[in-house]
Amino acid sequence: MNIPTLTTPRLTLRPFTEADAEPLHRILNEGGILRYFPRPEPPDLARVERLIAGQLRHWEEHGLGWWAVELRSTGELLGWNGLQYLPDTEEVEVGYLLSRRHWGQGLATEGAQAALRFGVETLRLGSIVGIVHPENIASQRVLAKAGLTFINEADYFGMHVRRYVTTADRLGEYHISTDRARLDVGFIHDFLTNASYWAQGRPLTVTQKALSNSLCFGVYRGTEQVGLTRVVTDCATFAWVCDVFISEAHRGHGLGKWLIERVVTHPDLRGLRQLLLVTRDAHELYRRYGGFDGLPVPEKWMIRRKQ
Repeated sequence: MNIPTLTTPRLTLRPFTEADAEPLHRILNEGGILRYFPRPEPPDLARVERLIAGQLRHWEEHGLGWWAVELRSTGELLGWNGLQYLPDTEEVEVGYLLSRRHWGQGLATEGAQAALRFGVETLRLGSIVGIVHPENIASQRVLAKAGLTFINEADYFGMHVRRYVTTADRLGEYHISTDRARLDVGFIHDFLTNASYWAQGRPLTVTQKALSNSLCFGVYRGTEQVGLTRVVTDCATFAWVCDVFISEAHRGHGLGKWLIERVVTHPDLRGLRQLLLVTRDAHELYRRYGGFDGLPVPEKWMIRRKQ
């Protein structure tokens, strides 16, 4: 494919070539540069050549990949930056590696932001993850400055890592809106009363009142609503996530995980001390993509039920 070239104020992100193997090999053999990677041992030249060839194939197969990163003022190769498809989790990861001589100048953040814009604006990816070793504080700062939000700790590539996410309003032909005026109340009420297991028989007046007093995330294809999450919150300390669904005809497109990631990274919710929800059978979805877990001290929680 025709791999695009991106520019930032200080960087050029361009396709790799065979001539990049030797300078990249020197960078990857700098002391400790791969300390937090799954394979921390310095590679030989043949492995670097395979890495470059593999990235060119990755672009062909997935329409995204790593760019060679150059300093615009000198043309010096600094390392790599870009997007990687993770088949095990069906996610796209933003990643970067720069020569130690260029650390601490904001270049990794600058390159990561360019890669993220390409993923969101050109590829219309709904979410992009950042995976970082828990001890790699500098890389965690890069991800945060680039606009990603810490979600949870998880296992990737045989390592325990911290997982960051950035989300967009669009995923392919679908989009999310929090505009309450766009909600299709008839569609929502029909699903809740006839297809959900938690709201059978809920009166229409209750549905209307609940929607009008909640932060609502509607999922749409064009003007057609196909899903919802409703959040009851004070936007300061607490939120209750409820009425989460994607209509059956639109499942299988990753909309559920995208919706949950969009909720937990929303500016009004990502700083809250507690987000709660109840689920009968989707624990792993909420755990992996939303960072939810079981109550740490359930004996402290109480509930008053309607008699």
